[in-house]
Amino acid sequence: MTIGFIGAGTMGMPIALHLLRAGYSVDVIIRNDDGADVVAAGGRVFTSPSDLDRPVFLFLCLPNAETVEQVLFGPHAVQLAAGAVVIDLTTHDRASAKRIAERLAESSVDFIDAPISGMQQRAQQGTLTVMCGGGPDKFRQVKPLFDCFATSVLWMGDVGSGQTAKLINQLLFDVNMAALAELLPAAVRLGLDPVLVAEVVNGGTGRSYASEFFLPRILQGQFSNGYPLAKAYKDLKAGAALSADLALPMPVLAAATATYQTALAQGHGDLDKGSMILPFEGLSGVVFRARHRLFCTLALRGVVEEIWDDASGPGEIIFEPTVLLLQRIAAGDLPTLALLTDEAAQGLELDGKILSRHPLVLSRIGIAATQDNPPPAFATTDDLVRYLREVPSLCYSKSGASGIHFSAVLERLGIAAEIDAKAVVIPQGLTGRMVAEGKAACAIQQISELAQIQGLSAASPLPEETQRTEIFSAALHANSPTTDALLARLLHADTRPLLAAHGLMPIERNTAV
Repeated sequence: MTIGFIGAGTMGMPIALHLLRAGYSVDVIIRNDDGADVVAAGGRVFTSPSDLDRPVFLFLCLPNAETVEQVLFGPHAVQLAAGAVVIDLTTHDRASAKRIAERLAESSVDFIDAPISGMQQRAQQGTLTVMCGGGPDKFRQVKPLFDCFATSVLWMGDVGSGQTAKLINQLLFDVNMAALAELLPAAVRLGLDPVLVAEVVNGGTGRSYASEFFLPRILQGQFSNGYPLAKAYKDLKAGAALSADLALPMPVLAAATATYQTALAQGHGDLDKGSMILPFEGLSGVVFRARHRLFCTLALRGVVEEIWDDASGPGEIIFEPTVLLLQRIAAGDLPTLALLTDEAAQGLELDGKILSRHPLVLSRIGIAATQDNPPPAFATTDDLVRYLREVPSLCYSKSGASGIHFSAVLERLGIAAEIDAKAVVIPQGLTGRMVAEGKAACAIQQISELAQIQGLSAASPLPEETQRTEIFSAALHANSPTTDALLARLLHADTRPLLAAHGLMPIERNTAV
């Protein structure tokens, strides 16, 4: 008996592996190079549905009904013999399930709609819930297969009943998350501690699977651990259709759908359902987090470390180049406050990802070396070129704003190949460390970054025609006492000598940027 499996993705792959480990012969369709686990478990890998050799049972775990129909009836459809059973784990809708079943019946192929409930971890553990629709005899025939990867396998009725049960379950999940998104920021606005609120909710009558799964992640600012909003939106659309078909008002579901749509409209479609809280955090001006998190670009690290008291500051400070901080934010790892280039902050502001933007300081690019062999003052570009050609080695980083600019300067001056041949190019971090460790004769970076390394000479700014003055800004995701305190300190006149000592120039409040 051969089992075919199409859709070995986040959920499908663990299911296919459970079937293999139970001793079944499984042929899996995989269109990339991720079939090593299947082969190691004793399965066979193919690239097209038409490659499958008339499996007795065919599992489908696909994105939507359209993809299911393409696999079953399209130009490269799988070939099925009379008496075969298609087991569709895909989540779609009752009408699609009935339509697919009727078309398969024309070829004497049986169909069971069997959407699954449970996320990737439960798929890996083999503890999913399966809701089945189809003939009771066929259900009894295939139940041993379900038992390989599920601990709750329920026959709900005729074809389409599994999809209906899954939809009701998903809509309740969405409603619960929408309620959490609306109420949790209000609790913080009223002065309650987010950690204690989460403990009350998950230990009391407000508990739900949505609260148990998402609250720990929201508290840590993690919004990329579940199914993306944009892909899950199909459930809300199906719910609206259900309400219309039955002529039944569903006001709570409609309100939850509006919350969902607001999160999508604000650009959170790639994040999970926990991100529904983000619009309400923006409206309330608070965040539901266990601790404040600060993202800080390397150019401001020295200043931040000197003025920020860890005892009263955020539980976590991440120092990285702006480009890497933006990657974190894009992946759903959100800080309370980010200090980065103004260009990046403006992008976050335009995307609606921050509450406000505050230009802080100006920074220039320079070159530093050892104290006993400092670089000269660069009055002209010729001075710079002469020095770069004479110096035995140098270090810069192409991940930060200064390194990207310096690389472009070398190209413009026509000396990139010559200089890069003796350059130590690091992926990220402080270039001055290479000088301190004797691995380079000089380092190029923001002057404020060079000032963070002890034992280096004072930095010589690049000449004006090759210089880039960078504005660094604070991107505020939400107001809080700790972030407000840091922002106020950075903007305070008493901090100016410290900024100057780190090669930074404060922006006057009436300065246009």
